Amino acid sequence: MKKVIEKIAQYIVTWIVKNVDEKERDIETKVLERRLSVVLIYVFLLLTLITVGLYFDNLIDLLIITLGLAFIRTVSGGNHFNSASVCYIVTTSAILSVPIIREFIPMKYEFHLFITSIIVYGIFSPTNEISKKGKILKKTLLLLVLTMAYVYRIHDIQFIYFILIPDQIINNHFDSHKERQ
Repeated sequence: MKKVIEKIAQYIVTWIVKNVDEKERDIETKVLERRLSVVLIYVFLLLTLITVGLYFDNLIDLLIITLGLAFIRTVSGGNHFNSASVCYIVTTSAILSVPIIREFIPMKYEFHLFITSIIVYGIFSPTNEISKKGKILKKTLLLLVLTMAYVYRIHDIQFIYFILIPDQIINNHFDSHKERQ
C-alpha cells in the first residue's frame, strides 16, 4: 500500500496531467510525483509544527529547531528515506523530541553534549561533499554554528545537533562504504 504523502502527490500529478494540453503531457510523472512529495513533506511538517507549537506555546522554539535541522542537513547531508511518509515522521519526531529531551537532560551536562557533538561532527561531517576544500568549509561552518550555539546558550540548536549524531555516523559509514565499492 502506498504511503499517504505519495498517494496525495500521485493524485495531484494525475489531475495536473489530465488538465494540461496534450503537447505538454510528456512530463515525467514519476519525477513530478517525487518532487511534489518533497513539497508536501515541507507543507505537512510546517502545519504540524505550527499546530503543536501553538498548542504547547513553543512555536518559536520549534521554528529555531527546524532552522537548525535545515542548516545541518543542508551543510552536512544526512539519510534520504525511500518513503516521503517515513521522512516526514522521522523529521517531525526529531524536531518535536528536542523540547522533551531538553526537560530531562540537566544543563550541567551541556558541556558534555557540546564536546560529543564537536567530536562527532568534526570526524563524520559533511557526508555529501566530494571536494576536500568543500568538506573543510562545510565542517568549519558546522562547528562554528555549534560553538556559537554553545557560547550564546542556544540550547535547542545544541540538542538538535546532538539528536542527529547517529544519523551522521550511519550516513558517513554508508557513504564511505559506497566509495570503496
